[in-house]
Amino acid sequence: MNKLSWSIAVLLMLIVAHAAAMPFGAFDPRSLAMGGTGVASADAGNAVFHNPALLAQYTYDEDEGRTSVFILPTITARISDTVQKIAEFREQDYDGELSRAIAAYNANVGDTQSAQAVLDASINLQEGLSTVSSGPVLADGNIAFVIAIPSLKQGGAFMFNKRFVGDGRITKSTEDEALLNTYVEAMEFLTGQSQTPPENIDNVFDGNELIDQTGNLTSAASAAGIALTELGLSMAGEFSIFRNKISLGITPKFVKAETYATESNATNDIEENRDINNRWDITADVGIAKRLNNTWNVGLSVKNILPLEYQTNINSTIRVESQVRAGVAYKTNWGTLAFDLDLLENDAVGTGDKSQYSLFGAEWDFKWGKLRGGYNYNFSASSAAKKGLFSGGVQFSPFGMLLDLAYADNGVERAAALQMGFEF
Repeated sequence: MNKLSWSIAVLLMLIVAHAAAMPFGAFDPRSLAMGGTGVASADAGNAVFHNPALLAQYTYDEDEGRTSVFILPTITARISDTVQKIAEFREQDYDGELSRAIAAYNANVGDTQSAQAVLDASINLQEGLSTVSSGPVLADGNIAFVIAIPSLKQGGAFMFNKRFVGDGRITKSTEDEALLNTYVEAMEFLTGQSQTPPENIDNVFDGNELIDQTGNLTSAASAAGIALTELGLSMAGEFSIFRNKISLGITPKFVKAETYATESNATNDIEENRDINNRWDITADVGIAKRLNNTWNVGLSVKNILPLEYQTNINSTIRVESQVRAGVAYKTNWGTLAFDLDLLENDAVGTGDKSQYSLFGAEWDFKWGKLRGGYNYNFSASSAAKKGLFSGGVQFSPFGMLLDLAYADNGVERAAALQMGFEF
């Protein structure tokens, strides 16, 4: 296996196994199914992730009914389709296939069948590189445990969360594109499919033998990510400010991080990094919520109000910046409608797309549970990543037990979530 295959392999391992970056995130099935919304519409189980102020907005006290929840666990995973394509590219070993075909041709110079094999292998590598370099590379997931005790005017929650977010990119170089075009044109000429030899045929021929250039490919792979372990304790209360009742919430968090980074191309040695940071840092999420009447609610949430910064061993910096999101929700007896909006553009951890989302969600209440749907759009993304994501989900809640499922897919990325718990 040559250096390009190893570069692809390292990128795949970092993205799938360990990666993490910092869009706002959807941390549970309810928010995922509802397009990622939650700043004004979160319930007891996910308010700690979206807006802790909502823990003080329940319509009756905790001792009047089952409002508290124990979530064990909630799991969410989001991955771009390009990650699967990278895995397929890695498995197919297209550059190795081309190298072997060139060796077979040189062992039987002028053989039409061998020339056709080189042609096919060149086209496969060309198309493979185009496929893995055409879309965003992203992985985002978390697993969390939550205990939440909301109430009429005050509430609290404890959460343990392990989040992985990462992104990267494969860039097909113009030099590789030109080289592979030359192989294709030369083999088409030798097999009689074209009457015109390529102008730069000397780049791939030394006399009658083909030159194996697969070891000189310059297409590059890069990835960066961060794995965050978070311990948070939410506190929320209702306050009267200028005769207006406003709920305020804060979640102080202890955070520990592991960073991951790699930069590689086909002419340099692969540099990869896993840096375990044993220190615990302190930051906090804060939120505010206001009921306008019995149906309308508005909220504002700031995650990681104290930004965190981590270094990698390849001299790059990964910053966990503050994320600011506003939301509005319309709640009735039949369910909830919600709209959220990122007020700031969020940078990617590595070379992936930035994010700034508008999000829509709906939830319908039934006797046996809830049915949910949603949509979000990242208007800071580029190319294939700039595509809306539809989502849906369901909750079953027999006898106080909770089972939530959610799924989202737009052909470019997909996400799924599972949550189990019970009310008490």
